[in-house]
Amino acid sequence: AVRLPSNFDVWRLWKTVGAIALPNMVTPTKDETGFCNQVYLAEIGDTCGVIFKQDN
Repeated sequence: AVRLPSNFDVWRLWKTVGAIALPNMVTPTKDETGFCNQVYLAEIGDTCGVIFKQDN
């Protein structure tokens, strides 16, 4: 799980991985979950972050 501080950041992540927002708590289908090639932790300066990388 990833905690994002703003709805805009959540929206950008959905768009990046090709997922859609679900209006209620149901099990998502394969098409609704999206996909990302690489997800990893990286330290940039003194800040640790989660990197979502899409290879086109």
